Amino acid sequence: MADDEIMVLFVGRLVKEKNLVGMNATFKLLAARGVRYKGVIVGEGQSGATLTDGLPGEVQLVGFMGGDDLCMAYASGDVFYFPSPTETFGRVTIEAMASGLPVVGAAGGGTLDILTEGEDGYLCDPDNYEEQADRI
Repeated sequence: MADDEIMVLFVGRLVKEKNLVGMNATFKLLAARGVRYKGVIVGEGQSGATLTDGLPGEVQLVGFMGGDDLCMAYASGDVFYFPSPTETFGRVTIEAMASGLPVVGAAGGGTLDILTEGEDGYLCDPDNYEEQADRI
């Protein structure tokens, strides 16, 4: 990764409830805008194969991680991106915040209770991918 690139990290199960379509759209917007970034998607699930279809080249799907490997992924990130508006608790968001990462998250579900707008990161309209790209 180049010094002028940011690492955008997602951690979670790869299922439709996580708004993977929105994540893909946001990553494509970042690429179209010429943002120098590396997207890293940590997780596995039934939508993994669908997700990889059409991801920009700047994004890697690395699969499941746990323990020290997961800690290293959080420590390596520059921003944590969590577009799911249906998350009920958001453990990964808390883990990211505990690792010092600012969070760009969907304004819905448990993220609303966890994230303090402007302090821990930003809450975005779950359907507004332009806004999510802006905040990243």
